Amino acid sequence: ERVFSQRERRVRYRGIAKNRFAAFMQAICFNLKRIIVLNLPNICFS
Repeated sequence: ERVFSQRERRVRYRGIAKNRFAAFMQAICFNLKRIIVLNLPNICFS
């Protein structure tokens, strides 16, 4: 919850599609960073 509550309260782009894409990319970055921190050995990305 803390990570998601620290997001910006205002949107960066005009339009729903661009802001939805930006939120999607932020979620992907958050999850990839978390995978690296957790250091899960059995993950195959191919």
